[in-house]
Amino acid sequence: MGLSGKDRDAGAAFSAAEQHPLKDRLTVNRAGHAKAPAYSELLRLCLDSMIDISGPHCLMYFNGGFRDFTIDLFDHPEVSDPDAAGTLREKCVRAFRRFILVYERMEWLLDPLRTGGLIRIALRTGTGLIVCGRVRAEEYIVGMSSPVRAPDRVDWRLCELITAIRTGLYELPDENPGGYHGRRSESAQSAEITFRRAPDASPSVQELLKEQLNVNDLHYVALIRDRQPVMEADVFNSSAVSHLFNSITTAHRRTLYGEFAHRGRGDLAHLHRAVRDIIGGPAERVVLDLESGAIYVERLGSSNDLLLGVTLEQSAVESCDGRIARLRGQLKDTPET
Repeated sequence: MGLSGKDRDAGAAFSAAEQHPLKDRLTVNRAGHAKAPAYSELLRLCLDSMIDISGPHCLMYFNGGFRDFTIDLFDHPEVSDPDAAGTLREKCVRAFRRFILVYERMEWLLDPLRTGGLIRIALRTGTGLIVCGRVRAEEYIVGMSSPVRAPDRVDWRLCELITAIRTGLYELPDENPGGYHGRRSESAQSAEITFRRAPDASPSVQELLKEQLNVNDLHYVALIRDRQPVMEADVFNSSAVSHLFNSITTAHRRTLYGEFAHRGRGDLAHLHRAVRDIIGGPAERVVLDLESGAIYVERLGSSNDLLLGVTLEQSAVESCDGRIARLRGQLKDTPET
């Protein structure tokens, strides 16, 4: 299908699309209000994030609840059945709108943590990935990759896109979604680890948590069963992170994460239901990226048990992401989990 003349009134944006390496399989669909010249640079930046079929395969821009434009590769046979591309586009519009509604509810749920606004959600299943990022108030980018070939690369591209729009077009600060932009120097201080709710816990599981917790990235971890933490551990009492508790006590933060484990699971399920028709399921991992750090929720194998991890430092989001993934693999291989 390619562009098929659909974007010939887009000026500079159409020129960028015509030079795109996947132009023969690229579809751009702009809402009537988004055909103004003011949208050309925004569209060009989005086109630059979709340079190959590793993803994202579909990208939508929303402003104030309205869709401004969609770019997709659904006419590419390695992405989807071209005969079903039209139906898939309609499904994506509905799914992405629902996803943003749950995103905004999640932001309200997370507000008591005092770690800033929600800037990005990444949800991954075995067959797909959804990333929704806030550009500014009521302005979102939603990207999808399915089948998912390179989830980390797709996530990085979308985070870089959000930053390019914020800093380049709107002259706003870089919120560093994904924590990809730099790391502060790591502290050499040892961690004072506090364990709770683990009187009968397996020593091997407790040792795994102890090995991964540190003052540089992974600050809190919990194993969740039936919506309740069965084991929690954190480094909140360590002097190296004391500066993170000038507006909330360590005890209160522990309580809030326990409440999130209980109440937040329903909202996480709503997130997956919103996009299940386009990326399948079940949800294997969800990252809730905040202005100060992130919350990671990992499904442990085929069970309903979850691993919940937290970093309170935005510059540590990427390194903590990898640490949580490794811990998940270790716990899946531990029979006592």
